[in-house]
Amino acid sequence: MTPAVTPISSRNWSMLSLANVDPFPSYDEVRKRGPLVWDSGMNCWLAVSYDACKITESDEDTFRIMYSTHLRRRLKSMAARPAYR
Repeated sequence: MTPAVTPISSRNWSMLSLANVDPFPSYDEVRKRGPLVWDSGMNCWLAVSYDACKITESDEDTFRIMYSTHLRRRLKSMAARPAYR
C-alpha cells in the first residue's frame, strides 16, 4: 500500500510528506514555485535552485541558524564528557 501524499498545491504540503516515497517526481513541482519555498511542516525556507543553494551555502554569516554558536558549544561540552553505556 502506497502512503498518501499531500498534494504539493496544498497549503499544508511539506517536504516531510515525501519521507516514505520517491521524492524526485515532486522536486520539479517544488522548483516551479521559485528558488525559495516556505515549508510550513518543517517551519523553514527550502533553497531549491542551484543559485539559491550556492548563495546560502557561501554566506554563513547571513544564513546560519541563530543558535548555532550555542549549539556548537553544547556539542563540544557533550563530547568532552565520558560516554556512559
